[in-house]
Amino acid sequence: MAILSTDFAALKVYLDEVYNESAKSNIADKVGFEVFKIMDEQRETHIERILHGMENIQRVAEGQDFPSVSSTQGDTFTSTQLQYGTRIPVTKRMRLFELYGEINNMVQSNVDAAFHLIDQSYADVLTNGFSSSNYTDVYGSSVAASGPDSDPLFTATHSNGTSSTTYSNLMTYPSGTSNPALSREALVRNIQLGLTYIDPIGLNRPIRYDTLLVAPGNFDLAVRLTQTDKIPEGIENDTNSFLKGRLNIKVWEKLQTRTGGTDTSAYWFIYDSKKVGESLKSIFAQRPMLHAPEIVNANKNWEWTLDYFYSIHRGFPAYVRGSTGAN
Repeated sequence: MAILSTDFAALKVYLDEVYNESAKSNIADKVGFEVFKIMDEQRETHIERILHGMENIQRVAEGQDFPSVSSTQGDTFTSTQLQYGTRIPVTKRMRLFELYGEINNMVQSNVDAAFHLIDQSYADVLTNGFSSSNYTDVYGSSVAASGPDSDPLFTATHSNGTSSTTYSNLMTYPSGTSNPALSREALVRNIQLGLTYIDPIGLNRPIRYDTLLVAPGNFDLAVRLTQTDKIPEGIENDTNSFLKGRLNIKVWEKLQTRTGGTDTSAYWFIYDSKKVGESLKSIFAQRPMLHAPEIVNANKNWEWTLDYFYSIHRGFPAYVRGSTGAN
């Protein structure tokens, strides 16, 4: 028996359930939703200013006025939410022959594609983060790669707003060598650099890099470097106590290949999981949603639509460090 127009309400409920289940499983396994701070905001354009440290916390004598707070003004960054979407037609043929399998697969496939596209757009921010040149994103649009200070996301000379001081979030090892391959020595060195970070007012504010982010091609090496009792291939079988248990490992499939086909499997990153959201943010005015049709088209299709609005922010970059693994 065909799916009739009187069955439309029941089909809508059914497809909503298909969407919800597919969206739930996608959110659970997309690494980008863990790396980026996901926010909801109804403003089309989001503007934010970075503050690089506060000072004037001083000894206060009895009866003395508290000192006023001052800060080093950082860069301002702005992003505009953009809409992405597609149509999912339930054709007369599908309704006539009750092809629920096809209808179900169409919705699942499109929902899955939407979350994969979002996840890839997040990964491309990192893998395109070593140059200030625009790049073509997963939707085919030109995207500015530079951050709020007009520098690449990963550079040895980030500015600190109105302060004359600079800092680096580009992996180095040994001194003077950038973009090292993943190794124990490079991990130790860059974790230490985070712990000795000095803010623009001269205060040590340690950045505690606790997560290692790699493509599948570096997964085995990452495990051997960070989860063994002894230093891998160490001549004297020395202890690996500095790294063992210090880093969580996240494997992100989207880092293996950048949009456009470039092999980025050697790229690797470390970040402070508690503060990486100050470096990498994504703001949604609307998460991916499935909408039922309001009219029936002349071709008898019932066209569901899937769409979402979001933007990506690059904030204060110090909480994530990166390397192309080239050296």
